[in-house]
Amino acid sequence: MYGNGSISDLSFNWGFGSFGIVWIILVILGILLCIWIYRDANRHGRSGFLWAALMVLGIIFSPIWIVVLIVYLLIRK
Repeated sequence: MYGNGSISDLSFNWGFGSFGIVWIILVILGILLCIWIYRDANRHGRSGFLWAALMVLGIIFSPIWIVVLIVYLLIRK
C-alpha cells in the first residue's frame, strides 16, 4: 500500500516535497522580477532586454541574481 492518502503521500508520489514547492515559488519570483526589471529599465530609458538578460543569467548562476538586482537598483536613478 502507498499510504493513508494524506497530503504528504501525494507530495511524495508526485515528486514534490517542500523543496519542490519552494523551488517553484523561487522560479515564479525570478520570472516576475525579470519582467519588472525589463519594464522599469525601458521606462527609465535603459536597455530593458540587457538588464532582463543579465537577471536571467544571474538566476541561472544563483546567487548572482542578488548582485545584479542590487547593481540595477543603485544605478536606475
